[in-house]
Amino acid sequence: MTKLPSFLTNLAQQVIDRPNPERCLVILPSQRAARKFERSCAALMSSPGWLPTVRTLSVAIQHHTTWVPLDGMEGLALLFSLWKDLPATADSGPRTFNAFMPWGRIALRDFNEIDQHLLDAQSVFQNLCDIEGIEDWSFGDPETLKPGQRAFLRQYMQLGPLYTAFTSRLAERKQGYAGMLARKAASLTNTADYDHVFIGGMSALTPAEMQFLKGYERANKLTWAWDGDVSYVEQDTIEAGLFIREQMRERGAATSALPNRLSHDPPALCKVNCSSVVTECQYIREAVTVLSKEELARTAIVLPDGSQLPLLLQSLPEGLQKNYNVTMGLAWSESPASSFLRTTHRLVQRKRMSWHHDDIRRALSEPLLHACSPEADFHEDATLVLNQMAANKWAWVSMGQLAELSSGPVHAFFSALKPLLTNEVSAFLSALTKWVSELSARLDEDDGDPWTQIGWEKVAHCTGLVQRFQSNHAILSSPEEAWSMLFNSLQSQRIDLLGEPEEGLQIMGLIESRALDYDRIFLMDCNEGTLPKSSMPESFIPFDLRHMWGLPGRHQREAIFAYYTYRLMNRSKEIHFLYRGRDEAAEPSRYLLQFERSFRPNGVELLPIKQVNVHSSLPGKRPEIRPLEWTPWAQSELVEWANRGISPSAWNTFMACKRDFYYKYILRLHEQDEFEDEMTASTFGTIVHKVLEDGFNSLKSRVLKPEDLEALIQNIRPLLHTSVEKEYSLALTESGENYLHFAIAEATLRKLISVELKELQGEHVRTVTAVEADLNHAFCFENSPFASVRLNGKADRIDLEEGEVVVTDYKTGSVKESELALKGDWLERLAKGKSSKALQLLIYSAIALETLGPDETPLSSVQSGIRSGKNAREGLLKLKIDGRHRITREDASQLLGWLVEQLEALYSSTRGLEHETEARFCAYCTVLDPLPTYFN
Repeated sequence: MTKLPSFLTNLAQQVIDRPNPERCLVILPSQRAARKFERSCAALMSSPGWLPTVRTLSVAIQHHTTWVPLDGMEGLALLFSLWKDLPATADSGPRTFNAFMPWGRIALRDFNEIDQHLLDAQSVFQNLCDIEGIEDWSFGDPETLKPGQRAFLRQYMQLGPLYTAFTSRLAERKQGYAGMLARKAASLTNTADYDHVFIGGMSALTPAEMQFLKGYERANKLTWAWDGDVSYVEQDTIEAGLFIREQMRERGAATSALPNRLSHDPPALCKVNCSSVVTECQYIREAVTVLSKEELARTAIVLPDGSQLPLLLQSLPEGLQKNYNVTMGLAWSESPASSFLRTTHRLVQRKRMSWHHDDIRRALSEPLLHACSPEADFHEDATLVLNQMAANKWAWVSMGQLAELSSGPVHAFFSALKPLLTNEVSAFLSALTKWVSELSARLDEDDGDPWTQIGWEKVAHCTGLVQRFQSNHAILSSPEEAWSMLFNSLQSQRIDLLGEPEEGLQIMGLIESRALDYDRIFLMDCNEGTLPKSSMPESFIPFDLRHMWGLPGRHQREAIFAYYTYRLMNRSKEIHFLYRGRDEAAEPSRYLLQFERSFRPNGVELLPIKQVNVHSSLPGKRPEIRPLEWTPWAQSELVEWANRGISPSAWNTFMACKRDFYYKYILRLHEQDEFEDEMTASTFGTIVHKVLEDGFNSLKSRVLKPEDLEALIQNIRPLLHTSVEKEYSLALTESGENYLHFAIAEATLRKLISVELKELQGEHVRTVTAVEADLNHAFCFENSPFASVRLNGKADRIDLEEGEVVVTDYKTGSVKESELALKGDWLERLAKGKSSKALQLLIYSAIALETLGPDETPLSSVQSGIRSGKNAREGLLKLKIDGRHRITREDASQLLGWLVEQLEALYSSTRGLEHETEARFCAYCTVLDPLPTYFN
């Protein structure tokens, strides 16, 4: 492959060959290209001498006008003050900075385009209703406009007078934005500053910029140096050459003056199909790892979208961090300072010294906050505060409550926010500046993450800007507007990454790659929407009008991206186009398809492209989950557990999966309690049970009367409030899903009690003897390792009805009568785990038969049942065995014998414990291959 001199080296030779090169001006696309050009000139000079003046086009225009460039925030401040002075209409709304900010930037962008294209603003911003053909947009008849159209038209009609006032004020100050400076430069005829001007590597130029350059061209002082290739400039169908083609034809220049390398010596192209951005970075990592230091210096990674830069930098091989140069910088929004400042904004925008627990948790997890405090002290204090908040179930936490929970650092942080709660904007900005400065000082004391420190330095800088603008212009009327201006200012901030432009791996954005040549290029994110960008900048000027006035549209925007992409091939040896082939939201870039199917540099053959597929490696063979060994220690723990007490829920776990049972009850593992924003089903059930407990507690030991339950129904809401406050958080039930849970709980309670009220209005005589009763009894067995087996549980209610004991359990969910009906060999059904609710009632009945007789003497029979919240109308659904609802001692004896039989089977087991494949609710079992289920 032929090695061609770089574009900048060729241009440097042209400049050096002229007499008095120090009297020349060279205009290049970027500062990076300018610095590289200066090095190329120095290398070509045979003796010491002065270099030519090298500038970007914007800097050259600014020097030509001698006006001062306008800072973006200062421009917004001036535009806002002028807008407030315009006559207001009755329905125009308040003229606040927050109302102005969303459209102010769009107006500035439109003003810039109008000046760049040398248009008359008053003609552009004329009444849309007066333009012929505008009927297609429904602006033809002013009387039929909809409210949204009237608002847009009212805003649009302000732009003409606003443009005039704005540009006049700037002209008085000899200031201007880019378009205004270009328009001013286009009107000046002075060309005596330089003997000759070279413009190199530029493609898309505005009419104002072209007019500025034509001044030198008319004086025969301008040389164009186009960075293109004949293959895509000569063919009208290829959009990549659009701008160079137009410029050359306007000057009568032949395309043969351009290199024609792609037709006979194209670079090696590699189309890399990646499954994700991560695999793109992994591909680059592996490729650059094997490169020598010299090869790295001739390699560039180009990113059309800078958002992938942090991931790319993290993916580079270890040890390479000191041997790369990044031009594009890192967006401030990617730094820890961004997350921390936005979290702080949420904390103070409510203007009160109490915060939602989620906001506190988010703030205490911010890396920047940890960097400002001694790590151990702050971490311990933050952990203590979060644990206590969860234990107390506090949804909202006041400053006083934080003082009780915090030992120092956490309370100090939230106390420092108090001055930011003021409604007076000057006091707020003073407090914000002081708060930012204090954090800066604490960060300077810590030799921690430089990204955090630099990000916060940007916050300090922009805070000073906002305060200075307020002092000079008094444009802000509230702290919220100050926050808005601060975040808008920070939005454009970038964290510069230092490096040596001539050494190491080069990392840059697509626009920074202009006029630069590298042997090896990796172009990331070659997907539609990124290459090219699909979205157009917002504008007040409708598309049809933009076309009529010759303003750039989608075609011109896409032609710019096409040129940036195609010119990478001009002098490179190999290019890797990386794209996400499985990204359903964005297909591969159209430029990749052009290279594959239509672009023929020599007019005959397509470019040879190598296809590479890079995907995340498939997982290997799944690890084998070994059975848990059943040991003598586990046997003794099982005996102790049986002696300590078996509850219905524990036994259901025992029957569902022995391995999960082992984790929960032999090893006694427990999940950490967490506070949840949304009420869970278990919490919902606990709240309903608590209301019933409190309501029936006062009705114990006497015959229930209808008026008792009528009074209880009237008292449901106060009891529910008390229950929610104790078991959850009343504040969290004021809105959203939890509000619905609260309403459903109230409706469920009314149904349950109303059904029982109807029962009492009949012939039922019922006495509540206990609520939330602890049931407990030890059963003895001979000739068994389990000499004593204790059953325990908590019965929601125990009644005496017509001389018989009735054990009642409440369920907020649905319960069917068939679930409580046992018949035939019912022990076998229990063994299959199919009747967990019936098993619970059987255990309660077995205990009741031994303990609930007069003076705790045995009973011959009991009844037990469930009242379901979902189907409350069914009343008490009683446990039945072979159709009878009285549970006898013989039934209990069969149950106990079966329980001991199951315990002995596990006790004497010689096999390890494995997960039961049909168990779906194991808390601790690792399930790699769950059984497929359908329609469940």
